Amino acid sequence: MTIRFDCNRGFFLNDVHVKIHGVCQHHDLGALGAAVNRAALRRQLSMLKEMGVNSIRTAHNMPAVELMELADEMGMLILSEAFDMWERKKTEYDYARFFSEWCEKDVASWIRRDRNHPSVIMWSIGNEIYDTHVDERGLEITKKLRDLVRRHDPRCNGYVTIGSNYMRWENAQKCAAELDVAGYNYAEPLYHEHHRKYPHWAIYGSETASTVQSRGIYHFPADIADTQAAGTAVSGACAAGAGTAGTWAACTEAAYNEDVPWERAAFYSKPALWNTQAL
Repeated sequence: MTIRFDCNRGFFLNDVHVKIHGVCQHHDLGALGAAVNRAALRRQLSMLKEMGVNSIRTAHNMPAVELMELADEMGMLILSEAFDMWERKKTEYDYARFFSEWCEKDVASWIRRDRNHPSVIMWSIGNEIYDTHVDERGLEITKKLRDLVRRHDPRCNGYVTIGSNYMRWENAQKCAAELDVAGYNYAEPLYHEHHRKYPHWAIYGSETASTVQSRGIYHFPADIADTQAAGTAVSGACAAGAGTAGTWAACTEAAYNEDVPWERAAFYSKPALWNTQAL
């Protein structure tokens, strides 16, 4: 099996162009909780495939063995993601307390366990990492994690990437430039601009929709949407949730782009209305 990303044409599997119809998916199986249940995972993947989904981003931690085995069996592509934070914490008791001591061991365990799964197409070294935005230390860690992934996946079975919500700013762009593929979280209006600025980059939407975005309302051209609005888009559209960006419009217009919204069919904690914390 071969995979490649073309900066103008998108993703190719065995030299056949495949449009990635992905979802971001936490591990908790909704109300069933965090303990792995193979039957529930199989049911979930079957439902997603019926919806037309062909890939999963394991947001935002290493996936269960059972998920990887089912993905291989059922033909689901995997964007395997490792970290939700690096040295700078997001909450008081998160992984940042252990990152410096454990990141090398955890990357080795993660990559060596899953590198031979045919379902893997990308390794994400982080989600919305503040370190990549705030100072130059983020670039140092980006290079370190990239090199660790490549050391443990010497055949490059997966491309190294990151899911960033800081791509509007220079530091995050410098970090993305060190990786194989650039992932954009909620930054649809940047696709065309950055494709012109960095024509050699492979760009995809690593996280593109939650309940703060409109459903069933697609405005063209895509750049009329204001993804930073906490209320309605500049178009005045408001469907489910706060109704901001025309995500699918941006993706449809960008032939080189892939799109990964949130999957919420069995998921209860991520989406939040009016830019507030979920309960």
